[in-house]
Amino acid sequence: MSLEELVRIAKESQTKRSRFLVHRNHSEQPQIMIIYLERGSVVGRHRHPTEKTELYLVLEGRLSVEYLENGGVETQSRVLAPWGNPEGLPSISVHRDSVWHEPKALSEYVLYLEVYSGPFEKTQDVEYLV
Repeated sequence: MSLEELVRIAKESQTKRSRFLVHRNHSEQPQIMIIYLERGSVVGRHRHPTEKTELYLVLEGRLSVEYLENGGVETQSRVLAPWGNPEGLPSISVHRDSVWHEPKALSEYVLYLEVYSGPFEKTQDVEYLV
């Protein structure tokens, strides 16, 4: 799938995002996706089971990852940018230990690689903070 196709799908989507699945099925380990996220897209504050790890690697744009305490209070925000960016910002964010987090596009859009410990079953692998 091309970047143009990811952009088209995101622009036609109510969620303002799209993804290309590199993994072949939800049972495969790891789960690998390329995600196109437009500014204003709401992914939602969420966490994963303690034994699972998630990694974001920014390819284009600027991504903010907000981390929260169990009560939903933001504790820190981390800005990520592509590898070798002139500001010296980190490019990778790793989420472990069931930490609450939410990615947000700071630039017009962000393109990033997501790697998640498979297998994946949404009802068991994602808990949203409501």
